[in-house]
Amino acid sequence: MKIRAVLFDAHGVLLEAAEPVGETYARFLLQLGIKIPAWRIEDGLRRILNNAPRVPYALGTQGDPTELEYAWWKDRVREVIQAVDSTLVMDDFPRLFDRLFSHFGQAEAWSLCPSALETLANLRGHHLKTGIVSNWDHRLIGVLKGLGIAGLIDITAIPIRSGFAKPDPRAFAYALEALGVSADQTLFVGHDPALDEAAARSAGLIPLMVERSRPLSSIPTRVQEIATLSA
Repeated sequence: MKIRAVLFDAHGVLLEAAEPVGETYARFLLQLGIKIPAWRIEDGLRRILNNAPRVPYALGTQGDPTELEYAWWKDRVREVIQAVDSTLVMDDFPRLFDRLFSHFGQAEAWSLCPSALETLANLRGHHLKTGIVSNWDHRLIGVLKGLGIAGLIDITAIPIRSGFAKPDPRAFAYALEALGVSADQTLFVGHDPALDEAAARSAGLIPLMVERSRPLSSIPTRVQEIATLSA
């Protein structure tokens, strides 16, 4: 089997927060005179995001879909603040949220995972198409440009473009159609058992998980191994 493309998840695979997200929230809150430990914010974020509804992209025809994403995140951040301190009354919440939303839309808030740049360049050097299938919002486009890897990625499939979020197979189908490749010719590199591994396999792609024993830098070699074993 000839492997023609390698797709990646974004967060936790190609890029990660420059500082723990809870620490960023705690720092911004402290500037407003509110002291909340970063670990409590991290815990609140995890619980809220794990149970959050999907962004209603179907409503995007009635307005700017970026506004839907903005409103979705505003609701989630408000829920996080309430989850960590239900007694807190924040007159400055709109200001806090605007600052957080803007901050995480800047490349400076993120850093490339080890070997991300080299891995993408290596794959492109072997004439493989590359792309991202992520549930990130519209801010990802600017972040990729700011981190200097947008030119090494042929397609960035995010819900605001495709209309679908993982684990929906149509999120992967959007990227495959854009690249002109079939699912069985495509690897998907991720780290989440459900949203990445199981979802990619369900969509017909070949999943590869990034682990400590199988870091991102091993992907080009693993591509060759899979191609050889399937020949």
